[in-house]
Amino acid sequence: MEVSKRLHFIVITSIFFGLILNIIEIFLFNQFAKPPIVLMILIYWTLAYPNFVSLGYAFIVGIIMDIVQFMPLGHSALSFSLTIFLTIQFHPQIRLHSYINKMISILFLLVPYFIISTWLINFYGMSLNINNIVFSLIASIVLWPIIFVCLRFLRIKYVY
Repeated sequence: MEVSKRLHFIVITSIFFGLILNIIEIFLFNQFAKPPIVLMILIYWTLAYPNFVSLGYAFIVGIIMDIVQFMPLGHSALSFSLTIFLTIQFHPQIRLHSYINKMISILFLLVPYFIISTWLINFYGMSLNINNIVFSLIASIVLWPIIFVCLRFLRIKYVY
C-alpha cells in the first residue's frame, strides 16, 4: 500500500476511534470535563502532515460530530475548521517546541475552540457552566501528551 493511502487509513481509523471515545463517555469526570479528543487527534495529524490533513478533514469530521452529538449542523464544523486553520498557520513554530511548550501551544489552539463553542451554545439558548469549560480545557492539556505519544507510535509503526 502506498504511503498516502496508509496515512489516510491511519488518520481515519484514529479519528473513528476518537469518535468512539466521545460516544461511550470513557472519562471519570465526564459531567465536569469533556475534552475534545477528536479535535486533538486532528490537531496531531495536522501538525504531523499539514498537506494531507487540513480543513477538509476538519469540516467533515465536524459535521460528523454534530450528527453524533445531536448539535445543530455546523457547530463543530466551524469550531474544528477554525482550530485546524490556526494549527496550519502556526505548525512550523509548534513542531519545533519541546513537549511542555507544545502543551502550552495546544492550550492556545484550544481556547478559540472553547470560546466559539461556548458562544454558539449560548446562542442556541442552552445553559453552560464556565467551570465545565475550564475543566475540559485542563483535561485536554493533561491528555495531550498521551494522545501525542499514542498517535506518534501509530505514525512511526504504520505510516513509514
